[in-house]
Amino acid sequence: MNQKEYSVKIFWMNPFTYLAVFTVLVCEWGFITWFQPPFSIMVGVLATGIIVFAAWALIFFKFGSFQQRYSSLPYELERKELETLLKSAAAPFKKPALDLLDLLSNTRQEFQSQIFQQELDSMVSNLRDLSRNHVQLFSRVHQFGTEAQQKKMALILQQQAQSVKNSLEALRSFSGSLTLLDAHPDDHTKMGSNLKAINQELQNVIQEVL
Repeated sequence: MNQKEYSVKIFWMNPFTYLAVFTVLVCEWGFITWFQPPFSIMVGVLATGIIVFAAWALIFFKFGSFQQRYSSLPYELERKELETLLKSAAAPFKKPALDLLDLLSNTRQEFQSQIFQQELDSMVSNLRDLSRNHVQLFSRVHQFGTEAQQKKMALILQQQAQSVKNSLEALRSFSGSLTLLDAHPDDHTKMGSNLKAINQELQNVIQEVL
């Protein structure tokens, strides 16, 4: 699902959209039934209903709540793709990856610093890329290659799982320090560096199978 499709989904999931549709239909039906106007006026009434609904759509897409959700679309789409990928991952990789994904979501919600948001979003992207590589490698490890090659692939799979575990522990340490930021604002730079280090480790493991 791309951003446009997801935006339309957000619009139709909003209860006020259903209320707008219901109100327009009831008003038009009531007017036409009660007054029984000629065809030309009926067309005008229907056109007015369409214009009113279009006005609601315009207002909706200008709402701050929609803008906030729209700005998070890239993250949401990557998260959904990642969740799908992890269904086919090996168990030693899947469990810490899901835990890391949940922790990333919680950390993004609790801490809104734009600098850290970018690093957290990058971490989701890196985890997605690593998971894609992992799933591809996991599907081949027992089917292709010589015995030596299969052992090498198995070792890479273990390294990938360990990298995710390391990232999970590092992010737990990071999220546990968030409450201290107000008292120690100078720690922003240090903590930002910690996030960059987590991302770098994930990227290094990704590069090993490219």
